[in-house]
Amino acid sequence: MGPKEEDKNSWWDLASTWLFQQGVSTVLLLVLVVLGIYTLKVIVPEHLALIQQGYERTEKAHEAQIKYIMDTLREVHRNK
Repeated sequence: MGPKEEDKNSWWDLASTWLFQQGVSTVLLLVLVVLGIYTLKVIVPEHLALIQQGYERTEKAHEAQIKYIMDTLREVHRNK
């Protein structure tokens, strides 16, 4: 085993020792904090990007619809 593997193993040993010495409420609090950070850093920005894409798609569809309606009205007025 090289020095990096020993460091990695000792880190995991230290973390597992600490984890198993904690009470259930402390572990649950840690899990909630980690999930909260993950939610704020990953899930929320992805969700906001999807919402923005939906708004942009709707805006483009509305622009096309308005253009179609305006072209139709112009054509009707020309033919009068």
